[in-house]
Amino acid sequence: MKKRILSVLLSLSLFCAASVPALADDAAEKEMAAAEQLAKLYQNVSDEYFGGAYINDDGDVVVCVTDAYDMDSGLIQAYTENDEIQIRTVRYTYTELEQAEDHVAAAFTALQDASERSEQAEALVSAFRSAGVDVEANALIVSLVDLDADKIALFRTLILDAECLSFSDADPSLHSITTPSSDSSPSDWAADEVSAAADLELLTAELWGDWQAPVMRGVLAREILLLVSHTEETNGSAAQLTADVAAMAALRSIEYPGNVFTDTEDVFLNWASAFGIISGYDDGTFRPDEAVTRQEAAVIFMNAYTIVCGATADMERAAYDVQMDDLDEIADWAADSMLALYALDVMHGTGTGMDPQGLITMEQTAVMTYRLYQAMGGGL
Repeated sequence: MKKRILSVLLSLSLFCAASVPALADDAAEKEMAAAEQLAKLYQNVSDEYFGGAYINDDGDVVVCVTDAYDMDSGLIQAYTENDEIQIRTVRYTYTELEQAEDHVAAAFTALQDASERSEQAEALVSAFRSAGVDVEANALIVSLVDLDADKIALFRTLILDAECLSFSDADPSLHSITTPSSDSSPSDWAADEVSAAADLELLTAELWGDWQAPVMRGVLAREILLLVSHTEETNGSAAQLTADVAAMAALRSIEYPGNVFTDTEDVFLNWASAFGIISGYDDGTFRPDEAVTRQEAAVIFMNAYTIVCGATADMERAAYDVQMDDLDEIADWAADSMLALYALDVMHGTGTGMDPQGLITMEQTAVMTYRLYQAMGGGL
């Protein structure tokens, strides 16, 4: 749990939205010093009284505790090596809020998987966007599209009725943390790994649909950005992806670049470019709605591997024992990436070939995402 809390604090304190410019050097140094204090705190804090912690607008650490904590003990000051650290009393421990969050996730999964749903339940599933712990508010924030009293009452009836809940009106463009319903099923060969990726919340909602359809460049870029910035708190929502990406960028001293491409202002694609995950065409476009070939996808996946693991794919083709009929069809700029992913057991061939010019599908993308996650250590 403590690692999960730390990921949330780094995310929420460093940036509130992906469009916020990078912090000035002195502010960034203060933020990093605060993060170090948090790390020391989480090594020792007791779940019995700990309500989470956050970094306020001034860059100072604020620790939340319940009445179970002895204010005169000085434990938190000792843990953080900061005698002036701010401590505030709250009602709920982080463990209690996290248990409520887990209950909501399980209840929604069960509701969504139900063979029959009432009209009201269907409306609630469609409206639900996220449920996440807000440490500063000491609440579990539930986001619903077109929020009103009826939806709140329905949520409390069908999902969870708890005093720690707080409700917000969600942007309808944000993805749900629950798996979107789909009329299509992954192929038999892909089903287990797609399911495993979904369980780890590695997949954006955009991938769910026609599993055998080609994936678009914008969808793939956002998917790999999610993978690179994945934390234990990642839940697949656009809001959480915004926080995770911003936190990862701050830790790597990567500044938000503004609009990079001439044909899209997508914030996540700008970030993906800044991370070195994607690049555009010579005319300045990215063409997010175009399909992706398998060799193009291989380069993007290998970029992610390089970012996380620090390894590169600049090895001679002879270093790989790949028995495929169409190796000569792989473009020079993609060969190292395709063969490295083959060696990592991330990209397999299709039949007897690597099919570099073929279009990568939704299910292939999901499967490769899961395999790359495992190749990078099974936890970023």
